Amino acid sequence: AIHATNTDEAEFYNVAEEAVENYDKKFAGAGVDGLLSVLNLGNAGQILLTQSAWLNVQYCSLLGELDQPFPIDCGLYDIPNLGVSQVVEILPRVLKGRVFNDPSCECFAPGARRSPVSANGVAFVFTCPELGNVDTAKIPGIVEEAIEVFQNMTRQLVYARDERGNFYGYECQEVGPGNFMLAFESLELAMNYATNIQEKLLDFNWDPQLLQRPGFEEQKDGEGRLMQRGLRVSIGVAFGYPHYMMPHPNTGRADYFGPIVNLCARVKQAAKPGQILVALKSKDDKKRKKTQDIIKKYAKNFELISLGKHTLRGINGTVALAELVPRLHKHRVFGFGGNLSPENASHIVNIGQLAESKIMQYQDKVIQGLLSAEKKLLR
Repeated sequence: AIHATNTDEAEFYNVAEEAVENYDKKFAGAGVDGLLSVLNLGNAGQILLTQSAWLNVQYCSLLGELDQPFPIDCGLYDIPNLGVSQVVEILPRVLKGRVFNDPSCECFAPGARRSPVSANGVAFVFTCPELGNVDTAKIPGIVEEAIEVFQNMTRQLVYARDERGNFYGYECQEVGPGNFMLAFESLELAMNYATNIQEKLLDFNWDPQLLQRPGFEEQKDGEGRLMQRGLRVSIGVAFGYPHYMMPHPNTGRADYFGPIVNLCARVKQAAKPGQILVALKSKDDKKRKKTQDIIKKYAKNFELISLGKHTLRGINGTVALAELVPRLHKHRVFGFGGNLSPENASHIVNIGQLAESKIMQYQDKVIQGLLSAEKKLLR
């Protein structure tokens, strides 16, 4: 086990000559006690680093000199005598096939080995906070605080547990503040996160100074209903089968590869600030149902509005997209705009409109039949 700490938590002191062999007695303090706790969590042959130790060597050139060992994120744990800390396992490249059990103490966030399995299908979520005209190189403190609120909300939702004790989701990476790549075992769980986070952002008690900034102010529709307030986040959602998963070489977190990951990233780019776009079907997704059938399947718990099929940059063929609307704010529909336009859409399906049109067609047939019968009677 390896842990990095300061001299306040690990004090060196002299010992008598006869006690020189008792090396553990040459250092004492909270840091040493925490290190011993991590050591007790590990398995024989395993190398574990605490978060502080990993941050010291994560991007260090020394790892390259050591033939770039293989890091695996084990998760976030409450470690006795140390507190809550990430634990990272390091495997020599020649032994990267080794598999150990995760630490047995209380876990607050899952590790790479607990991430969704590619073969079962994975629902991905990409997020992007909208900063408006803010210079990303000099983000004001009040905006940084807003992004931090979003980060905390996201991790609370993702790291919550269901009735079986399983985590709801997994954080693959955060590329820039608030730009998350998340993975879920099902499309329902992914859409549940997306609607919950948008509702929380809209209802949060934001700092009045933030609400005075352009791009963060309160906005309402023509009927006085709240549309935007505070930090806006664009969200893209897609379900599919990644080609494979492997720990990221710099973070040790589960990283997925395949067209479905690229698709989800493009869907996020097409979303407006505050909007949730869901990829229902793509050209590579040959086994899934028709768009209207997919919307009907989730209609009980989710408000999905079809936006038709669109061409997204770098994606093969067209993609059937739908807007996911939070149930507590059903009026909050953004529709087309940004990178989407009605001119580029085809086969737009709205279940309500579809049912209404079918009823109208049926009524027209009944009326025509009655008129025809009336004419025959008059003759």
